Formats: sequence, C-alpha cells, structure tokens
Amino acid sequence: MYLLRHLLDLMTQNYAMTFRPLNLAEIKRLSITLKKNKLGVIPSDYAFFLCWTDGLVWHDLELFSVYEYDRPDTVYPQPTLLAVQKKKILEDAFPQKLVLGRGSEVLICYDAQTKLYEVLDRFTYQSVIKFPRFIDLLYFYAVHEHSTTSPTETAS
Repeated sequence: MYLLRHLLDLMTQNYAMTFRPLNLAEIKRLSITLKKNKLGVIPSDYAFFLCWTDGLVWHDLELFSVYEYDRPDTVYPQPTLLAVQKKKILEDAFPQKLVLGRGSEVLICYDAQTKLYEVLDRFTYQSVIKFPRFIDLLYFYAVHEHSTTSPTETAS
C-alpha cells in the first residue's frame, strides 16, 4: 500500500492526471459485467489501484478507468475498461488477456491464464516485458519515465 501511494504521489507531482477513487461495489459491478460478457476478470491488485484512482494518465501511459471522464488535454474522454474490452482488440490472438491500458507503442494487459501483467507491442502483439504484480508494472513506468530510453528499448 505504501509503495502504491508513493508511486501515485510521484506521478502526480510530475503531472499525472488521476481520477476519483472507486469503492468496492463499483469495482464489483464492473467485474460482474466483464464476466457475464466473457471479457475477462479484474485482478485484485488492479482493483486495489482503482480504489486509489479510477485510472491514470501520465505522459504516454494511460491506465483505463471504470467511468468515462473528460480530459482537458485531449478531445476524447478517458477510455473505460469495459469499452476497450468490447472492442475485442486482442480477442483473436489472446482471448485470455484483459487490456488495462496503453502507451504510445504498447498495450498493458493482464493475462488471466498466466496471472501476469504484460506489456505488448501495440502493432505486433509481441511481449515486451512481464510482471508478477501490478505494482511492479507501475514501478517500471515510474522509474522508467526518469530515464532516457523507451519501455520497448529497455526490455529488448
């Protein structure tokens, strides 16, 4: 919990856009909807993140939210997890992956089969890097933003 709060504070100090925290009932409603539509399962540590902020926008990283929010920096609203899953971006190649976010060249996914968070190349769907926990993925991006290489270059 401390590390998540620390990373969110660090990102917010560096111009991250956060949204209101969710309560467990809101997260459970989304989980039920995703399951009913066979679109995936919200991992518990991502649900914990949503209790702190319903999504995140930081530099080129977008972590999707449960609700749609207007974003003053763009002409389109913050994408919702449900809307993104309904687009079925990865359905053919990876039906077990839940798309949680994106970067300029990557997709952030959770693989229910392996129980790993994964960064995929947005164009080839090749795995760039995997993480056992959501906090590890967030830490990777938080630390990485202060370096000069891109996530795809670092993992190569």
